[in-house]
Amino acid sequence: MRDFKFEFEEPYPVYRGFFVPMWDKEPVKVRRVTAEDVELFYKALEKLKELLRNVHKSGLKTVADAIALFFKAPLIQEISPTVPSPLKAHALALLLPPENLKEFKDNVEDIYEFAKVLAKLKPENLQRVQILFEPETAEIVEKLWLYFPADTRPGYNTSSLVAHSLLTSAIAWALEVEKGSNEREIEIVRISSLLHDLGKIINPEKHYEASRKIAEYLLKDILDKKEIDEICKLVEEHHLVSARKSIKRADELASAADRIAKIVDDAIGDKIAEIERITSKSRNDWKCWKEAYKMRGDFFGDLTNEFLEKAQKSLMWGDTTEEVKVILIDVGGIQDFIYRSQEIRNVIMASHIVDLVIYAHFLYYLNLQDLNVPPEAVIYSGGGNILLILPKKFAEKVKRIIEDYTKIIKPLKLHISETEFSTNYVLLRKRLEEGIFRSKYSVKLVDDVKWKKFEEYKICELCYESTAESEIKTTEGVKNVCKACKSLYEAGSYVHFAPRWEAKIRILEKDFSPKEVFESDWDDISRYIMEIIAGHNPKELESLGREVRLRDIAVIKFDGNMMGAFMSEAISFTDAIERSFRVDIAIKRAYRKALEVIYSSIQEYSEADARKTCARVFLGTIYIGGDDGLILTPSWLALPFAHFIAEEFTKQLGLTRGLSVGVAVGSARMNIWSLVDCSTSLMGLAKRFSREKMKEDPGISAICFFSFDSGSPSGEVVKRMLERFSPRLKDYEKSSVLGLSMQPYLLSPDNSEFWKVFSSLIFEPKGTNYEHAFKRAYLASSIYSEDEEAEKVKEWLSKIKNIIIESWNVVRDSEYWKEMLLVYIRRQRNRLKEEREEKDTAEAYTRLDELIKYTYAERKAIPLVDVLMVCKLLKGGVQ
Repeated sequence: MRDFKFEFEEPYPVYRGFFVPMWDKEPVKVRRVTAEDVELFYKALEKLKELLRNVHKSGLKTVADAIALFFKAPLIQEISPTVPSPLKAHALALLLPPENLKEFKDNVEDIYEFAKVLAKLKPENLQRVQILFEPETAEIVEKLWLYFPADTRPGYNTSSLVAHSLLTSAIAWALEVEKGSNEREIEIVRISSLLHDLGKIINPEKHYEASRKIAEYLLKDILDKKEIDEICKLVEEHHLVSARKSIKRADELASAADRIAKIVDDAIGDKIAEIERITSKSRNDWKCWKEAYKMRGDFFGDLTNEFLEKAQKSLMWGDTTEEVKVILIDVGGIQDFIYRSQEIRNVIMASHIVDLVIYAHFLYYLNLQDLNVPPEAVIYSGGGNILLILPKKFAEKVKRIIEDYTKIIKPLKLHISETEFSTNYVLLRKRLEEGIFRSKYSVKLVDDVKWKKFEEYKICELCYESTAESEIKTTEGVKNVCKACKSLYEAGSYVHFAPRWEAKIRILEKDFSPKEVFESDWDDISRYIMEIIAGHNPKELESLGREVRLRDIAVIKFDGNMMGAFMSEAISFTDAIERSFRVDIAIKRAYRKALEVIYSSIQEYSEADARKTCARVFLGTIYIGGDDGLILTPSWLALPFAHFIAEEFTKQLGLTRGLSVGVAVGSARMNIWSLVDCSTSLMGLAKRFSREKMKEDPGISAICFFSFDSGSPSGEVVKRMLERFSPRLKDYEKSSVLGLSMQPYLLSPDNSEFWKVFSSLIFEPKGTNYEHAFKRAYLASSIYSEDEEAEKVKEWLSKIKNIIIESWNVVRDSEYWKEMLLVYIRRQRNRLKEEREEKDTAEAYTRLDELIKYTYAERKAIPLVDVLMVCKLLKGGVQ
């Protein structure tokens, strides 16, 4: 690699602009490319070369697939490095030799069996493609996407070089297939297109020369000399009039699509025209910008920023080609499918199946129909959508295949829309969405109606929706179930808690599994999985049948705010693709960082407890990805954990979107589905409130929480209960509103209502530091600890709780209870300040007084109910 390395040559300062800002201690909309970035690119080339060495013997197509996957697969990050995922299935299906894929191929017609095969893969099967899933690779590839522009000119530099390379290859592939080229020609064109512009990272002006050197380095000892020479010639000549027609046309279309010249002209055209005038050169001439730099200095960043502020969508431009089609596939019924039954393994499996369809199985199924759709032709996948670029001749065949495929994935349903490729992404997306709307709401008549005798009809005892067709044995006995629930239950055995018990997670460079940290086999603890997630240790389990107060478990459910609108705001292909993967990266990075902070906070007291706590969260992660998630945690951890994820998610999206979060807490043996229903309802209340606030702050998040002592509460019940306490959820004029809750709490990185209320009172002044907050929560829940610091924390929470209950009993019968409460607390504070032995109690009254002053000043409710619930949650529900 060192022989390849040479100097980074800038013709003038190169910047990258972002429609969705990056986060680097603050939102960054414009960033300059540095020599350090180029060093990162060299590392990427080393990793790509290693991947090619592992797979090249399978032929030209595999080499092309490997290059495309290297720039795509690491963006969809994984929670566990050892649990087989849909992403690994996608990579294996493309890169392993056919003889190693027999089980995949044999089971492709049954997606549940396909999922089982994937779950049973051994580590040696994954070794060939493991480099794609290393954390370092993910970080490097994400930065390649974000750091390097496809064009160095202000306004045009909002396009990603990697996105441009992939889009060029996808279009070139479609054009070659459409004209009937043979397989070898197609793969040569794909590889050339994928590599044609990478030299812009090193030398933007003479990028074709640098790109050739990169191609030579990557392909040496991978392909034969004739193939390398042919590819290098296509790469070096791609910009010439004599270039291969498909590559040149694809490059032109991809450039026009992502460099949005019409939008640039509308936003900063007058400034560019002035530059052209003073240099007497065209904007397409390198000399124009080089001379402008000599005259004016570094204006490139400021002009890029001005473009981002003024850029507006436009439907009035665009080049189209009928030879290339764009197809949007919408996966319908996802939420109903995931929550169709009250069985945890079914929920986990259903979520897994959805990801499998979107990221791997559908594309693999297409390729088994002799379409050979390359990975770069999948423009993006996620959020229930797959966007494909295809040759015209494939379009009708794909529609027919989708009809058959829908039968495989029932009760999910695919909706499809197609249009010719246009360089105007906004117009193209509008046409596709109109087609999806027609597909969803059109009615098809059937020739006959199938009747079933009433006495033969049995309802499925898991989903209570479909007709039961068979039986399964569950932990609760034999149940009559429908076909879909049976498949989910049986396949779910391979991905639910049992496999996770042995799967390893990696936190702060340390690998461990729940089995290792709890020193127990699954068969010994399987009945107590909820109790373990809640915070009990296996050694305690024998006594749990006696009169023991169980710890509480929290169900955390979250969802992105107005993410549909967020995606529809995309102004170009690059913008749309980046939004798609950045949302998924944001939520998973927030999750991973939260675990790291939890681990580092707790290990100060106990390394073993740090591992156990993180293992509990991992076990309780039902699903997380895209912009939503469902996680079970110990109750003491839930609120700071949820707050951290919401805040970090918002940062990763440059403060442009936040999360709505619902947290429902109850005993570990409470009906978990009641708590899921309650968390869903609480999340809905948070979302309803945050939508209005997003007009002022689009990156705002909101959280609602509630704790239950017993019973099986429902979402409707918790909604009514919280509405009774919180004026934010009803009008002040309503007599039923007591004003004892501030929920939903608004969360933002620098202005969190949650911290303002609970920092000083519960977490103490350092509470806005997450490590301190997690420490306080951990100490408060340590019921078996005799640690002096833990005792002080628990005593403080008990003191706050007792003062609130005592104060409320004094003022509750008065119409002017708020005023009386303030007077009472201040009187108690002043009285106790003079008594040395009551110093801590006086401090508690002082902090309550500060809380009330804050709520009065902000005209907010006095959140006594919320404070009591937080105290209870932090103690883990055992005291």
